[in-house]
Amino acid sequence: MLAETNALRAISDYMSHPMAMRGGGIMLFAGLSFAAFWVAMHYWENFRLKAAVAQQTPTALFQELCRLHDLTWEQIHFLQTTVQDHHELPLLFVDPELLESFAKTHPAQTISALKLRDTLFGARHPSHA
Repeated sequence: MLAETNALRAISDYMSHPMAMRGGGIMLFAGLSFAAFWVAMHYWENFRLKAAVAQQTPTALFQELCRLHDLTWEQIHFLQTTVQDHHELPLLFVDPELLESFAKTHPAQTISALKLRDTLFGARHPSHA
C-alpha cells in the first residue's frame, strides 16, 4: 500500500511540474488538431463530390465515372488531355474508338492510351478483333 502511495505521489509530482504539462498539452493539442483536420478534409471531399454530381454537368459525370472505375489521378489527367472539349469527357467511357484515334495521332502516348482503353473496356472488346 505504501508503494502504491509513493508511485501515485511520484506521478502526481511529475504531472504537476510545469514542463510536463506543457509538453503533454502541446502533444495533445497537436494530435487533436491533426484529427480534426483529417475529419474536416474527409467531409469536405465528400461534400465536394456530392455537389459536383448534383450539378449534373458533363464534368460532374466524368468525375463520377472516374470514381466508379477507380481511376488514378494520372489516368484522370491523361483522359482530360485526350479531348479538346471537356464536354466530351464522358464519351471516353462509352466509345473506345476515341482513345484509339488519340493513340494513332499521338505516337508518344500510344501505349498509355491503349492501356487506359483496356482498363475501361477490358482487353477483349470488339475493336481488337
